Amino acid sequence: SQPGSGNAQARGRVLREDGDLRGAEAAFRRCVDRGSVRALGDWAGLLYQREGVTPEEITEAFALLCGAHDKFIWHKDLDALAPVLILDSMVERCDPAAIEAGAERADEQGSAAGAWNLAWALRGKGDLPEAVVAFRRAAERGFDEAWMKGAGVCLEMGDAVAAEAMARDGDRAGSASASNTLGIILDEQNRGDEALEAYKRADAGGDGDGSFNMGIELLDRGDLRGAEDALQRAVEREADNAEDALAHVRRVI
Repeated sequence: SQPGSGNAQARGRVLREDGDLRGAEAAFRRCVDRGSVRALGDWAGLLYQREGVTPEEITEAFALLCGAHDKFIWHKDLDALAPVLILDSMVERCDPAAIEAGAERADEQGSAAGAWNLAWALRGKGDLPEAVVAFRRAAERGFDEAWMKGAGVCLEMGDAVAAEAMARDGDRAGSASASNTLGIILDEQNRGDEALEAYKRADAGGDGDGSFNMGIELLDRGDLRGAEDALQRAVEREADNAEDALAHVRRVI
């Protein structure tokens, strides 16, 4: 936060508690204009619930929130957590056209979160090719999960070649979720050895689904101890169905 923004933010919270929402919104906005990420969530949270808020105001707020999300992606800035929660709430509750415009504005400014949210908006409208392109921009800017989602949209279009290429690019970039997706694609092509290696990379990167798929692959190959170890990690990482699979392996052992 910039000098002086803390007092203004405290003033905004007092006004909010007293019911002066417009005064609080103005105080928080002054903090935002001074560079306060922490106040951004307070300001946007009041703005988007205000009666008579305009689409342009939603667009501006959403673009700013995408910038805060980038700070969390790139720098793990904990001050950005509240703005990220507000961003997610706005996606669910605000005018989709205004949200898309805000995401597009942020994307044009080089925002990873902007590209990510634009990709989802495009996918929602059925513009799958452009959604894939936007997911790739998000991924290349550091939004790790975008590699996997982009590959998934390629599969929705029936383009397994493009899906494998995107998953492989993410795998090379060190995305554990992309490594898992690559493994699934290779498995479906009966390329089991390559799939297992991809699952191993996903597991090593901390992806619970990768641990699960690695465990199932090892189980199919008769490596019960290896399967048990992988599935134990899948359980710890809260992968779906991992507890049942682990229990099955332990009964067999």
